[in-house]
Amino acid sequence: MKEPKTLLNLSTEVLQEVLKHMEANRRFELAKRIPLMKSLEKSVPLRIDTLVFDDLRIQINDTEYKFGVYKKYDKKEETPEFVEFENSQGGLPNNIDEFGFNDFSNEVFVEEGDVVLTDSEDWQEFCDEQLERNEGERSNMRRIWIQRTIQEQEKQIALLRSSEPQNHFEIQNLQQKLHKSIADLLAFQYRDSGVTSYIPYTQLLITSTRGTHIERFEYTGNIHEAFRCLIAQLFGNRGHPIEVKRFEPNSMILRLPLGVKFQIEGLKFSYAVQNAYENLKDVVEESSYPLEYVEFDGAELEGANLRNQVIREAKEVVISGKLENGKWTPYLEKMENPKVHVKDGFEKEPIDDLYFIICSWMNNGNFEKRMWTVKLNDEQSGAEILKKLANDFYDEDVKENR
Repeated sequence: MKEPKTLLNLSTEVLQEVLKHMEANRRFELAKRIPLMKSLEKSVPLRIDTLVFDDLRIQINDTEYKFGVYKKYDKKEETPEFVEFENSQGGLPNNIDEFGFNDFSNEVFVEEGDVVLTDSEDWQEFCDEQLERNEGERSNMRRIWIQRTIQEQEKQIALLRSSEPQNHFEIQNLQQKLHKSIADLLAFQYRDSGVTSYIPYTQLLITSTRGTHIERFEYTGNIHEAFRCLIAQLFGNRGHPIEVKRFEPNSMILRLPLGVKFQIEGLKFSYAVQNAYENLKDVVEESSYPLEYVEFDGAELEGANLRNQVIREAKEVVISGKLENGKWTPYLEKMENPKVHVKDGFEKEPIDDLYFIICSWMNNGNFEKRMWTVKLNDEQSGAEILKKLANDFYDEDVKENR
């Protein structure tokens, strides 16, 4: 990257051209280092290869931005082992109250610009569960359960240490669970005394191939709001739709600034296809369709999804995961996409079923200019299918050439 002073000596037109070809995260970094560049950076179309949304985490190309609550104790040696582990992983992935009890209440707030990817019934169920978790976190029943769990874990560790030969892996695994149980009990002890032994901070962990960068701020009780502010800083107030090759909205809710638009080429669904498609309409440009690429989980595979316009018209469809029930054959036979790739779960499909699908395509004239790939259990299965096809569809001369 050019030095800031050198960049500022360039004309606006040249700077716009430089920004147009600069990797997205480099652009964000530049705008942060040079405040005068912020408005110019926002005016130039932004292109992203991979954009992944998770709860409190976003990945932009090879760079991950992750929020958590970091607990800083006065002395490092006073930090409980499990808390030290949590801190090393980026902090606690949810809010806490003044005593350290997990607080899930802010997760259910939907603000203007946010996109909920599931249907209203599932969202309401999620909200109810989070509020119930809040109550359960602070109950005396949970305190008693944690205390009994600690006693049982200590007994199991002592028993394993007294046996020969010792199972060091099992002992280590139990010790980690014990450390977590002890950490879970701390909030009750802090509530009893009225004070905590640490200061919480909102932590932003930025990880990329270039290294790791950590920023910590005063914790105000809502890391979701801090996450929302980061997204607004990166994507808000742009003069053009954000161009994304691969868009993966994995979280149940996308906390987006009002007015943001994405022009996408590929989409990976983590929720029911129809719900996600309908709810994304406000933030995905209609001109994005038909998509170059669509991926969804086999657990979501059903007739209604295959009839969905997004999947039906996509140039390439990738199905990951495994079917919960039934077989692939009834679904794959109906798919007319130029490219279909089944990543997992086809190993147990009867060879005759796959053969039936291929025969159906060939008889219907759908075989040419299409590419299908599936994962088989061994080379013999593929050879068996090719042999059957040769016997049924090709004359003797073709067989000899093959």
